Amino acid sequence: MFGELIKQARERAGLTQRDLAELANTTNFRVSTWERGAEGISLEKTEVLAKALKLPRAKLVAGVLQYWLDNAEISYKVSVRNQKVGKVNTGATLKSMRLAKGVPLRALARELQVAPPRVVDLERGNKLIKPETAWWYADALGVDHKEAVRLALQDAVQRHCGTGYKVVIS
Repeated sequence: MFGELIKQARERAGLTQRDLAELANTTNFRVSTWERGAEGISLEKTEVLAKALKLPRAKLVAGVLQYWLDNAEISYKVSVRNQKVGKVNTGATLKSMRLAKGVPLRALARELQVAPPRVVDLERGNKLIKPETAWWYADALGVDHKEAVRLALQDAVQRHCGTGYKVVIS
């Protein structure tokens, strides 16, 4: 469990919850919720937490992504490697998948039960695509869920942590 990793690393570093909260510019209550698994950590916080806890940032990033998948009830396992990857545009890739399948935008919007402008926003990459949204998108198109979910996670990591991490799911 990711919360247990945070707790054990904090204790190994000789930090109290209050100490970690100060380093992470948050409250000790929030640190407690992280450790109990009641709340996830933002990808932005992984940099400061990695330094404070003396953990590889990739390990924390993987934990955050796994938390997202677990909460979305998506049963893939995530790992993150320190590896430079090219820029990912999940929306553009999903649009290419839609066009390759010959699915009209309005038909996809109906299938996803959203307004067509929402699909346009997703495909333009204006907003971060959640893993569960990528799953539904892939499901509606009848394509591989795994790659759509991986792309959504990779996109999130690039937006918040840079291009030095490669997301792998199994």
